Amino acid sequence: MAVDKASRNRTGRPAKRNVITLLALANSDRAADVGVQGFADVKRTEIDHDWMSVHLFEEGWTPSEMDSRERTLLESEWVLRVVTLGSPFIRSLLDAGEDPRPADHWDAVSGLLTALKTFQGPGTKAPARAQYRLDLEAKLEAWPHSIRDLTPFWGAGQPRAATYEAALKKLLPGYDTKADGFLGVRPDFVVSPFKPCSVTAAVNDTNEAIRRAIRREAHVFEFTALAQPTAAGIRTYLRDKLPNYVQVTQEQ
Repeated sequence: MAVDKASRNRTGRPAKRNVITLLALANSDRAADVGVQGFADVKRTEIDHDWMSVHLFEEGWTPSEMDSRERTLLESEWVLRVVTLGSPFIRSLLDAGEDPRPADHWDAVSGLLTALKTFQGPGTKAPARAQYRLDLEAKLEAWPHSIRDLTPFWGAGQPRAATYEAALKKLLPGYDTKADGFLGVRPDFVVSPFKPCSVTAAVNDTNEAIRRAIRREAHVFEFTALAQPTAAGIRTYLRDKLPNYVQVTQEQ
């Protein structure tokens, strides 16, 4: 009853869920080549423009190999946001990680990552969504050119992760470090920490206190590099990574 009352016009928990933003570095000049739309039913497309796309999934995004109870748990508490980033972004990311860092590539990558920290959840008005898309498109249209050859990067195999992670550690302070609310699990980058939702954590019995206690606000970035840019590669990554989020969600 307390949850129903505090949730205003909606029975049960507030609609907003925790967010996993998966940034997939794709070996392609076109985001459409990854075929993310076939990964699961798309709830919303934030942008689909040239070498970058952002798609949101609410249901059907957990791998079928997982236990059905765990799949239900994750999809009730988290949404998956897949950001596909093609070759221009990867060139700039690797350029930005060099010393001395080129200011144009540093500013472009840093600005885009900062923009992606914003998640427009339920209740966001259509004009705000449209403006967010226009702002992203403007960043892409103004993207600096790089002549970097990515052949050595993609030819390096698994060690390529060390290359792009070195750049991300400079661009995202706190990358690959422990954060509150994640037990021993380390998301690649924590935008907002996870906290269990509990009515008993409310500081008093007011609606606002109850809403604050049951609000789901966690947001994390996960990064993967897709030498073969397909939706199957995303599924493989999630199959290995998502058990960590089952642990985080159910064990505290």
